[in-house]
Order: sequence, then structure tokens, then C-alpha cells
Amino acid sequence: MKVTEPKRGGVCRSLRGRDMGCFYVILRAEPGLVFVADGKTKGVENPKKKNLRHVRLLPEEIAIPDEDAKTCDNEIHRALKALEEKRKTEDGECQKTT
Repeated sequence: MKVTEPKRGGVCRSLRGRDMGCFYVILRAEPGLVFVADGKTKGVENPKKKNLRHVRLLPEEIAIPDEDAKTCDNEIHRALKALEEKRKTEDGECQKTT
């Protein structure tokens, strides 16, 4: 399923810049821009502004609570970390052997 419109709570992956390959959750969208957070380096209080052409929109979504920013950042970071691990396992990368 291909996502064409960014929406609040949607997940994206950076395609350009120093943060290439990082997962983010979309907080807000404007024409040609998205404001994203990862809960660790970029939080809800100070989101990163990315050009829409420089991100790949993914079909996953994360519920963003309307609570205080600290709680929200922790939940976003945890959810994105889990998504990243899930995608690595599905792609066959970094499979641990025990």
C-alpha cells in the first residue's frame, strides 16, 4: 500500500541529509513540508522540518497522545525503535543467531 499524503501520526523515513535512513513520526504537514520527531534527538517541542521530497511515507502509523511533551517523546521513541527492529527482521537484516 503506497501512502501519498502525509498525516499526523504517520511514519516516514528520511531519504536525504545527515539523518538519512532514520525513522520519524509526522507531527504536522504543510504544502511541500513535514514537521517530524523521533523522540530522541528531535522532540515534539522542537520538530525537524523536512522537505516532503526528502522523505518516504510509510504505511505504518503511531498514535500521538496529546499529553505533555516528555511522555509523548518517550512513547514516540519506543514505537519507532520497535518499528525499526521489525523492519530489519522482515528485510532479513541483522538477524541474531542464538
